[in-house]
Parts: sequence; C-alpha cells; structure tokens
Amino acid sequence: MKYPLFFLPWLVTAALFEWLVVRTLTRLAIFMPKSDLITSIYRSLTSIGNLASTLSAVLVMAALIWIIWKSFRPDSLHIAALIWMSALALNLIFLVLPGVGVLAVVFQVFMLLAVIVVGWRAISTASESPQKFSILIPVLALVCGRLYQIFPLAYEAFGLPGPVLFSGFLFNAGELFVVASSFILWWTYARKAPLSSYIMALIPVLAFTGLRLMNPSMAGILSIWSMGLTLYLPWPLYAISLWLAVVVVLANINQDRHVAVAVILLAAGGYAPQLTTQAFYGLVALWCFMLDERWVKNEADVDFDNSLQLERAFNSKMS
Repeated sequence: MKYPLFFLPWLVTAALFEWLVVRTLTRLAIFMPKSDLITSIYRSLTSIGNLASTLSAVLVMAALIWIIWKSFRPDSLHIAALIWMSALALNLIFLVLPGVGVLAVVFQVFMLLAVIVVGWRAISTASESPQKFSILIPVLALVCGRLYQIFPLAYEAFGLPGPVLFSGFLFNAGELFVVASSFILWWTYARKAPLSSYIMALIPVLAFTGLRLMNPSMAGILSIWSMGLTLYLPWPLYAISLWLAVVVVLANINQDRHVAVAVILLAAGGYAPQLTTQAFYGLVALWCFMLDERWVKNEADVDFDNSLQLERAFNSKMS
C-alpha cells in the first residue's frame, strides 16, 4: 500500500524520535551519573531531539492542512474539515495570544469535536465489527483525555467552585482504554502475526519490566513523562499491552501500513497530552484508520479511470 501523503513516513519518524528520545531517553539520563561521555551524548540527543520536535510539529500541521484540503472534496468530511480548521487556526492564534481562559476551553472543545467526528467516520467506514471495535476503544481513550483537560479549564475560565467533577474517573477510564486498545488492535490486525514479530516485540517489554522491577518509582515517573500513564493498573497489564502494540506495528508495517502508522502516532501522542503537537498526532492517527477503506478505493478508482482514458485514446487513434 502506498502512502497517500508523501511525507507521512517523515512525520512518523520525527514523532517516534521525539517520543523515544526527547520524552524518554533524555529524561532517563537525568537519573544517571554524568560522566563527560554521558554528558556529551545527552547534549547531542537533546539537540537532535529538539530538531525532531520542531520537524514533527511542522509536519503534523502540514498533514492536517493536507487532510483539510482533501476533506473539502465531494463526499468527504466537510464538518470534520471545518472543525479541524478551527482548531488549527486557534493553535496559530496561540502563537500570538496566550491560550488561557475561554479561548483555551474553545480550543479543547474543537479538539474534542474533531476526535468524535473523525472517530465516528472511521468507525462507520470500517467494514467489519472487529475493526469498528478496534477503532472505538482508542477513540474513547482520546475522548476521555480531552474531557479530562476541558473540565479544569472550564472551571477556571468560568469561575466555578472546585473540586472538578469526574476528573479522576475520566483520567482512570481513559488510561484503561489506552491499555485495552493494544489488546483489541492485536486481536483485529495481528493475532496471526509470525513468531518473529512476537520475539522482537519482547525487547521493549523486557526493558520496561526490568526498570519496573528494579526501580518502580522511576518507571512510574518515566511513564508519565513519556506517555502520560500513571500505571495505576497492575503493571503486567502494561507490559502485555506494550508487547501486543509492538506486535501490531511489526506485523503491519509492510502491508497494512495505515494500521502501523496509526498505532505509532497514538503512542507518540500519549494519553491526555499537554502539547498540541502531540494532540494532533491522535487526529492524524484516526484519519489513518480510514485509509484502508477510503484511500485504497479512491486509488483504485483513479487507476481504473486512467486505464479507461488510455484505452479510449488508443481506440480513437486506431480509428
């Protein structure tokens, strides 16, 4: 399957590097003894990571602009395009004006609506029930994360007395959906993966398990910094969830690339992200789930139309 967006692999690479290096390795290095060699490596990784962060921010905004342009075509997501355009416009406004108060609430509401509309379209275009359910669970995780961020902002903007209602429930429910996403995605897209995928996927799992057993508090801190997860559930569930998520990526990276790209972007975005770039990862990931149903069909239609035009031109020349 070809990538419909030519720089999508670059976005995935930059997002993956920003996630694993900037939000994971460099922060893990904080707890390590600082020799001259470690300090030099740390500074190099930080500089490269900052470049990757900037590149991923530019590419994800370019991807959103491209998706918005495509969505204004006939039989496309006009409502989603308008919502995404509004959220993108507010994000650019926040470069000049502070994103606080009512403006922050409006932005988060647009982001929530974008998740709901695109998630619903992705679910409705899926051809089978397991595919629908595998998209629904990540959508619910994104919705819970958005609501968790909207409520405190709304309380502050409108001067409502605290504490914020349902805050803890929403966060814990969303984290549960994040963990469950890997299980349902594996069942739908990778349960027949080759044994090599399962073996290779053990590498990050063993790293996480070792850190969790040796230093649980450090594992919890890095999990929050890296993906926004608090590890309130039994830690073996997170290890299995990580294992299955990597299996999904490895099993689909050469064929159903849209699934692998969606999983990587969801992981890179994390849960309830504070940065808009990471929140935009989630929107692009939901769009990727629709590629199997929408883009392949459109690409086949284009090929058919081109072949039909060539045949007509040949016949006209022969006559």
